[in-house]
Amino acid sequence: MCLLSPILNIGVVTISKINSAVIYPLQYHQIFNGMAISCRNVFIYSFFLLSCVGSRQGRKPCEESMNWQFEDYSKKPLLANQIFSKGFTVFVVIEGKPKHIAQLRDSVNALIANSFRVALTNWGVSMLINYKRMPKSVQEYLDNYTLKEAGHSTYNAPPVFLVECPENANMVVHVYTDGGKKFPDGNAVLAKAQVQGRTLFINMRDHRMIYNQRAFDLTFENYYNLVPILAHEIGHCFGLNHSRSSNSIMSTKISLLSKFPTAADGDSLAKVLLTRIVGTPAGYFNPTGCIGLRAD
Repeated sequence: MCLLSPILNIGVVTISKINSAVIYPLQYHQIFNGMAISCRNVFIYSFFLLSCVGSRQGRKPCEESMNWQFEDYSKKPLLANQIFSKGFTVFVVIEGKPKHIAQLRDSVNALIANSFRVALTNWGVSMLINYKRMPKSVQEYLDNYTLKEAGHSTYNAPPVFLVECPENANMVVHVYTDGGKKFPDGNAVLAKAQVQGRTLFINMRDHRMIYNQRAFDLTFENYYNLVPILAHEIGHCFGLNHSRSSNSIMSTKISLLSKFPTAADGDSLAKVLLTRIVGTPAGYFNPTGCIGLRAD
């Protein structure tokens, strides 16, 4: 039996050059501009007096307020799919009216970060279901991120970090709260992503979305659950196309989407993880290589 552990998927973090660190439990429920977030038992790490990283030639370096020492993936079995194996540092871009961006930034960042972590965890669990028939390299990856105890296993996905400097990101998520040329069809599309890429687009201009780690339905009251939506789009980034199945996380529209990646989805992911895919750079967008999840 595999137990999903959304709280654990924040991951173990190694910190360098820290004078003090405090962990705060955070509980809140907030609704804003057509979006809502419900977070419970989410741990926020607050670090002080950190050195900053990141530089740009010819201009003032972009400085991170937190200096993370990321996992050394060279010491672990690397999968051929570099989009998956290079880790997940995410830069969130809010596309909207300037006066709203500052008000929404913290809430949108929390919404994306928590949904991304749970979506990534769900993909790992989908492969654990059929662990015995997974290729050896996929099994080795799962072993590195699975806590095995008597009678059950808990999968702890690779950590997801939000970064403040785009040059430090290997994933870029554009959140549209106003306007949005990337969604010319209006409310017909919930989200889209670059296939074999590192760029995602979320349509919060036309749709209300929520993160709630206890709500695994596709919708929650009048909100779309962002977790399965992000799982779908992350699948595209890894290299998966739409599925014709009516019970798949990669179905073409929300009404056919499964609540989380199925065992069959996990088999499909394992295959693309063994495929050598370098992927397009973070932030790159080509409309002909971008697939959207329909709302109807």
